[in-house]
Amino acid sequence: HDLLDRKALTLGSVSTVVIDEADRMADMGFLPDVRRILDLTNENRQTLLFSATLDGDVAALTRDYQTNPVRHEVGDAAPDVHSMDHYFWSVLGVSCAYPSCRQDGRIYPNPPRSRPSGPTTSTRRR
Repeated sequence: HDLLDRKALTLGSVSTVVIDEADRMADMGFLPDVRRILDLTNENRQTLLFSATLDGDVAALTRDYQTNPVRHEVGDAAPDVHSMDHYFWSVLGVSCAYPSCRQDGRIYPNPPRSRPSGPTTSTRRR
């Protein structure tokens, strides 16, 4: 808001706006700020909106700020967790007391379950 309030920034010539994680911004109470920014942009801009859900406040944002939006959906409404492969990565330099963690300075996929593991990621089979 600082730059907008001080009139140090104008958005009237903005022709493309990308709103990512719109549902998260709504959950965190940022939609009034998003609306204020959109109101200051060119009325004929292209607005790209990405969201995990398109209901409630996000649906209102879409209705109020997009013209003839095209909706693209990715993935199943209820993914089958049994058709996913799960990978566990041991990250070197993060409290790893096992000598095998430090081999060649590399990160090794699928460590034995007895070793500490880092973040979990999932990928869906196609």
